[in-house]
Amino acid sequence: MSNYFRTMNYRPKFIIGFILGALLFGTSAYAVGAANTPATGYVMCVGLKTTAVYYPAKLKCPVNTKMLILGAQGKTGDTGPAGAAGGDNSAAIKAAISKIDPAVYSISCGDQKGAAWGVDVIVSAQAKAKGFQGSLITQYSLVKDCVGKTMTVAQGGVDMGGALWSWDEKIDLALLHTLKPVKTLIASSVKPAKGDLVIAIGNAINGKNSVSTGIVSNLDSSGIYTNAPVGIGYRGAPLIDIRGELVGTIATLDIGSARAILPKTLCVSIIACPTSSYFLAWSA
Repeated sequence: MSNYFRTMNYRPKFIIGFILGALLFGTSAYAVGAANTPATGYVMCVGLKTTAVYYPAKLKCPVNTKMLILGAQGKTGDTGPAGAAGGDNSAAIKAAISKIDPAVYSISCGDQKGAAWGVDVIVSAQAKAKGFQGSLITQYSLVKDCVGKTMTVAQGGVDMGGALWSWDEKIDLALLHTLKPVKTLIASSVKPAKGDLVIAIGNAINGKNSVSTGIVSNLDSSGIYTNAPVGIGYRGAPLIDIRGELVGTIATLDIGSARAILPKTLCVSIIACPTSSYFLAWSA
């Protein structure tokens, strides 16, 4: 008999303690906002006399019961601080373009049009004797039909007067000389990597320089591959990095990609490069 009463006395105390510690009492017989979902909470009823807890058939509790809302979702916390803004390369790109644009020249050889870039080399005495003062690098296949002929080499609407001086058909590069001094580019001392931003400046719009940007999609011993959108007016054009320094000369065009010849290739047979030359810094 005593065990029975101990059991009965224990059960109500446990249920009441659980309810007070884990549930929130309501004062209405009808659910307000609770819809038996995790977000709104679940409706439960507890008998005032029996202290029995049960789920009602509807979202309300009968007389002689109290309504409980179990597991209602709390208020949404405060919004966290905004993340850092993504990087913007536009200023760096503009700075690089302003640095190299004066050293890129439009080339016209018959019906072939492309670009060339100024290179800082010593003009030979023989070339000087013919009045040449500047030097440019371009793609040989672009100017091969102008051997022994003059071609149009222009910058800002001014014809610099140009002639094909030396070339290497195998590597598809050529050295031109101009009758006027030219601005020159320097080769990058930093090896580009996949994903690096690159910029091409070519002769795509009526002899005026145009710009295209992309990334390095691949790099191997034969050249640098980029997804920068370029057309035939970019043959012979320089490919530069974000610092405005040369990383290649555009030669092969394909749909959605282009290949630029590595700087070191110039040193094979086009120009003489000392071992300290940036043309050999990373592509040797």
